Amino acid sequence: MRVLPKTAWIRMFVAWGMMLVLVGITVGIAVVFPGIGVWHSALNLLIAGMLVFLVMFFYMHLESSPGLLRMMAGVGFFWMIFMFTLGLADYFSRIYHG
Repeated sequence: MRVLPKTAWIRMFVAWGMMLVLVGITVGIAVVFPGIGVWHSALNLLIAGMLVFLVMFFYMHLESSPGLLRMMAGVGFFWMIFMFTLGLADYFSRIYHG
């Protein structure tokens, strides 16, 4: 098990605090602005992207990883976005007959 220096622990707690703030903003948007329609989803997806960025760079230690590992993580993230986009395009293109 790798022991982290004291500054790394501080950085992780700061990242954790930032993640808690972003989750709080998400909950606040849901409670304060429940009827803003499509903007609700757009804001939540933007906040989710920020949370993923924090996890990738602080908890996966990508800021200090070799370039190839960062590139592979970026390719995986791009592929995930691509698959979500295709899935959402399929979902929104269907006609509801209810």
